[in-house]
Amino acid sequence: MEFLPPPPRFTDPALRLQGLTVEHGDHCLLHQISCEFPQQTITAIVGPSGCGKTLLLRCLNRLSDLQPELRVSGQIWLRDRNLRDRQVNVESLRCQLALIRGPATPIAGSLYDNIVLPARLQGYRGNLEALVREVLTIVELPENLDLQQAARHCSPETQLRLCLARATAMEPDILLLDEPCLPLDSAATLAFEELLLRLCDRHTILLITNNLAQAGRCATYTALLHPVLIDEQKLPVTKLIEFAPTSQIFRQPQHPITDDFVCGRR
Repeated sequence: MEFLPPPPRFTDPALRLQGLTVEHGDHCLLHQISCEFPQQTITAIVGPSGCGKTLLLRCLNRLSDLQPELRVSGQIWLRDRNLRDRQVNVESLRCQLALIRGPATPIAGSLYDNIVLPARLQGYRGNLEALVREVLTIVELPENLDLQQAARHCSPETQLRLCLARATAMEPDILLLDEPCLPLDSAATLAFEELLLRLCDRHTILLITNNLAQAGRCATYTALLHPVLIDEQKLPVTKLIEFAPTSQIFRQPQHPITDDFVCGRR
C-alpha cells in the first residue's frame, strides 16, 4: 500500500499508542496503530462505519478485556504507565479514561443517584452534596434541576450531560466520547460541542464522530481510521491512515484515502 504520513509527535502527550493491534481469529481488526494524543485538546476519530473506531476506544480503557475472543497486542502509555500491564487496576483505569457512548444511557434511578453511585463505588470520602453541585456546574446543567426525578425520563440532552457529569465526578484524565450527539437536534449538538471546547481546560477529549462537520467545528486534530488491503492479509485491515491538524485533514490531506474520505468518495 502507499506510504502513510507519520502522525505528529508531542512533547508531553496525554496518551501514546505503540503498535496497537487487535485480532479476532484469523482476521486483524486494527493493525499497528501508533500515535500520540495531545493534552487538553479535542482529537476527532473518524472513519467508515464498522472500521473499528469504537473498538479502539474500548482498548484504551481495557473494556476489550471483556471480549476474550479478541487478542490485543502493543502498548498504550498514559504518561509513564503502560495500560496493558497486568498490574493495572482496570476499575480505576476506567475512571481515568471515562467512556461515554451515544445515545447516552443513565443508570436506573434519579439524577442524584447517577452522580453519586459511581463515586460511592470508588470509595469517595468527600462531601457528596458539594460534588454534585460542582459537576452540575461543570456540565452546565441548571442549578434548579430536580435531582430526584428519574434520569431516564429526562430529555436526551439532559441525559447526555448527566452521563458526562457522572464521568467528570471521578476526575478522569481523558474523556472517550463515542458518537455522543447521536440523539440530539442541531441546536443541542452545537451547545454540547461548545461545552466540550470549554472542558478542554480540564480534560483531554477523544471524540468519535461520523459527522465531519462536527470534527471541523470542535477538533484541533483529526485521526482517520480506514480499512486497507496489505500484502499478508486476505481481508482489509484497519490502519491509521492520517493524523494531523483538522484544518490540514480537510484542506491539504497528505494521503489519497483521506482526500477521498473527506470528499465523500469513500
